[in-house]
Amino acid sequence: MKELSVYPVIYEQKVAWGDMDAFGHVNNVQYYRYIESSRILYMEAINILTPHLYTVVASSQCKYLKPVFYPDVLKVGVRVEELRNSAFRMAYILWSETQQQIVATGEAGRIQT
Repeated sequence: MKELSVYPVIYEQKVAWGDMDAFGHVNNVQYYRYIESSRILYMEAINILTPHLYTVVASSQCKYLKPVFYPDVLKVGVRVEELRNSAFRMAYILWSETQQQIVATGEAGRIQT
């Protein structure tokens, strides 16, 4: 799990039965929800989740490497990869406790409005 060591904030997400789709694995939309929750935790940790600072997602992507099934616990690592004057890019890694490997990666560009 050394891959997670370079991510300053780790969000732990239990996979719920309702996260799965008709094919029996976690639905792709859920990954974005997990990423969103980790982003909020990161922003709270560095104290920038305030009503005076607004950022919006300018771009996002997720690479699905392995399917995830219930029950499982995902550890979502989050970090800022690039910082500019009014924008930043965040990187994410999703680690499965059951599979003991990375199951997805993602990134999102955010801009200040």
